[in-house]
Amino acid sequence: QGVLYQSNESEFLLRIENVANYYVRNGNEIIVHETGHVSIGEISAFLTGTSFGALICQRCLLPLHACTVIFQDKCLVIAVISGAGKSTLAMALVKSGGMLVADDISVIDFSGERPAVYPSYPTIKIWADSLKHLGISSKGLEPVREELQKYYLPVSKFNHMPTAISHIYI
Repeated sequence: QGVLYQSNESEFLLRIENVANYYVRNGNEIIVHETGHVSIGEISAFLTGTSFGALICQRCLLPLHACTVIFQDKCLVIAVISGAGKSTLAMALVKSGGMLVADDISVIDFSGERPAVYPSYPTIKIWADSLKHLGISSKGLEPVREELQKYYLPVSKFNHMPTAISHIYI
């Protein structure tokens, strides 16, 4: 139990004031109850991050706070603290010929011959200053949360298959 959550082996409850409550159970269900007048982006920020991570743990997989990109035929997992530039680096690698596998949460599966990352969504959550640095306009992009200058950036170069990890950078 923590300030915003409660959990056991098969259940997880996250309470985000004035956004939503997220109930995750048995590794196959997430129930969202809105608690404020918020955008879909605000609700989805906690759904695709923390709640999704809890669901993955319930499935006995490893959710790693990391971006994963295939670059020069190598699957690179980049794990650093929030705000350190994971998504910015991932987008820079995609712009340089790479393919996105996962942004923010990389799901690692150890059941095969080598650990592999499952693909997530063809989207990167990225700050406005990073977009500017990369020469990408934020015009028309959906904000992650209304009070943040962070956006959902669709990525066309996306890998749809689980991929064996070549390197993990921490």
